[in-house]
Amino acid sequence: MNRQTIYKKWWIGTAIIVAIIAVLLILNLIGQPDRPEISSKNSPQASKEFRMMSPAEHISHSKKSIEMKNYVAAITHLDAIPKESPEYAEATILRNQINENQKKQAIENKIAADDRNLKEIDAKIIDMKTKLKKDYATADDVMIFLHYVTILEIIENRYKNGSSDSEKRLQATAAALLPKAQQALREVYASSVEDNLIKAGMNARVRAEGKGKETLRITYALMSHPLVYKLQQEIKIDEKAKDAGFSKLIYTNGFAGSSGSTWNVSLK
Repeated sequence: MNRQTIYKKWWIGTAIIVAIIAVLLILNLIGQPDRPEISSKNSPQASKEFRMMSPAEHISHSKKSIEMKNYVAAITHLDAIPKESPEYAEATILRNQINENQKKQAIENKIAADDRNLKEIDAKIIDMKTKLKKDYATADDVMIFLHYVTILEIIENRYKNGSSDSEKRLQATAAALLPKAQQALREVYASSVEDNLIKAGMNARVRAEGKGKETLRITYALMSHPLVYKLQQEIKIDEKAKDAGFSKLIYTNGFAGSSGSTWNVSLK
């Protein structure tokens, strides 16, 4: 048997197998019954039972949903009540009740979220103090604490005229945490500057000093007027320090007497 005959028989056999598989697939599809549509349990208005409810029954179901704080279901039932129905007036009252409940729920959710934020920021301030004892802060740390300060300012202002005990507590907590976060931000910034200067080959010491840590002192043995100019004009340390809440910037070589050189920059 030559190669051409073998190839011809192989091709015919393959074609027969493919044809059999195709026939089986078609028979399988024909034999399957039509699948019924699956109705969503979240769409009660699609059910026959829902469509057959009277306006009074819709009112009753809506009230139960309101008690369970399932306002979506409550509104779904209220929407099914015709305007010409005697129950429509009560449906309007229930709608107003739902609106008030949703507003109250939104306030409660916001209070809970702000309470979590305050606890998280308080914990992060403590963690950062521990970190700075053994490691340098990073630029990301500076951005994070800038964000914390902003959050605290927002929360304090949000509840400044709060009437509930929860709102008053959040306002007082934010007001107490704000100066701590601002001071931590300045310490974080000072640490990150020292890290950058050391990486640049300068054996510098950078500290946040004074009341509220509002003075930034940069000590470097080779501090000079050209270097101060470079730090001010090119690196913009004064602008960044001001953004971090510093009111004064001191450049010094750390020496006393005639060998000492110091440059003071007001950031107010």
